[in-house]
Amino acid sequence: MQSETFTLDDIFDLEVFKMLKLNEFVFTKYQYSVLEVNQTSYENCVEADFITNITRGGRDVFQLNNSRPYYFISGYGQCWGGVKLAINVEDIPPPQPSPPKSAATSVESQVSTLLMMFLIWAFIPHLS
Repeated sequence: MQSETFTLDDIFDLEVFKMLKLNEFVFTKYQYSVLEVNQTSYENCVEADFITNITRGGRDVFQLNNSRPYYFISGYGQCWGGVKLAINVEDIPPPQPSPPKSAATSVESQVSTLLMMFLIWAFIPHLS
């Protein structure tokens, strides 16, 4: 049996996360940093104008509270080596309401009941 290997890019490029509450970044504190950036900074690996520096201690949690795209890069030049992540968080659509009972279904049910009653009546010996 052959095992499959997935990179973060494979997983995050293929999946859309729905109502994801937080994301945990685990890394070596003095070799990497995690910066939230805008899309342009993400695409061009620009560290200077970051939105939030998530780096605290190497095991950092960042809450994804809003439905929107999030862009993260690693500082110290690591972004140029591909250490970056984009996540699109979407709301889960509300469940579809169950369809109302149609008039046709109700009529079919009544016809079936009447037919069944007739068959029972027809095959029961009548007392005279």
